[in-house]
Amino acid sequence: MIFKGRAKRQKNLLYVNRDSFTFLQRGLFQKNAPKPIVLTLGEDVMKDMEIVSGEKFVQALSYWLDNSKIAPCDLVIVLSSDVYFEYAVQSLTQGKEEDDQIKMFLDAIPFEQSVSRVIVDDSAKRVVVLSRDCYDLLLEFLEKRYMRVLALLPASLVGIKALEDIKIDQIIKNLDDYKKFNFLSDFERRFVPESFISRNAPKNTRNLKIMIVLFSTLILILGVVLYLNYFRNA
Repeated sequence: MIFKGRAKRQKNLLYVNRDSFTFLQRGLFQKNAPKPIVLTLGEDVMKDMEIVSGEKFVQALSYWLDNSKIAPCDLVIVLSSDVYFEYAVQSLTQGKEEDDQIKMFLDAIPFEQSVSRVIVDDSAKRVVVLSRDCYDLLLEFLEKRYMRVLALLPASLVGIKALEDIKIDQIIKNLDDYKKFNFLSDFERRFVPESFISRNAPKNTRNLKIMIVLFSTLILILGVVLYLNYFRNA
């Protein structure tokens, strides 16, 4: 019999809204599926798509993970359309006129630090802008909690309009197809090294419990045998 000491890491999803985070496990909205776990943040923590207090932000997330018993796992982060800016470039413009249009949009973004991309898809061109400070801090926090982020996806780019539209298995299956929508590469932190993950993966205690029961049974049997032999020889 082979006992494996490590449990396979789960792949789950974190949905980021304007004032909340929702942790979603696979099997969402199916019968007997785990319910979404929600963290609601006050305006003293997040406001207008930016973090007001980094300290309170980390404290709130830490308490939420600990209190909800959310174990280290692989995560796909999906951003609600409420937490980033998006602009559809006019199809009739091109060249310098198009560049000026994009620049005007970017100049109007209120973020102190931002990450932006021009996404071309099905003959449409969209500009998407995220807050760098917000997701830098979020990714750093998750990394310290042994969470490995696989993707950072704006919801509108992957066809999600609301929480109910999310199909975790489908998103995870199509991650390769979503590469051009994945903003993770725009941040310094990308993946926690596999060696680091393996050292800190949650242990499979079920096999350990089985071994303890077997060992206890053997000790009991040995005790009975010694007891019977003692009285037989007395």
